Amino acid sequence: MRSHEHLDYHKTMEKYMIAKSLLFDQSQIAILNRNCDFYNQFVKKIKIKNISYGTKINSDIRAKNVKLTDKNLFFTVDKVPYITDSNYHYQLFNILASLSVCRQLKIDDK
Repeated sequence: MRSHEHLDYHKTMEKYMIAKSLLFDQSQIAILNRNCDFYNQFVKKIKIKNISYGTKINSDIRAKNVKLTDKNLFFTVDKVPYITDSNYHYQLFNILASLSVCRQLKIDDK
């Protein structure tokens, strides 16, 4: 939900949250990373339906059994296994965000 590139542009987390909230004001649903340090602050600011993804227990789309090797990233969501040849931990959250969008659009995630 945030990276140093965002703060390079927005300068402060508060300014980033304001800009992001403006995007949510134009949306029908917010898809949020529950692992983000600022998740609760975003949830309080937005007024639309939201779903969450992440590894935390209350995530709507929750990755479990996460294993990162020197060659692969493996995890399960709802007992369905996922594997990628990307071995970067942040890729887990990119995939979960994409999976969340697919589910909202009723695209089969298998």
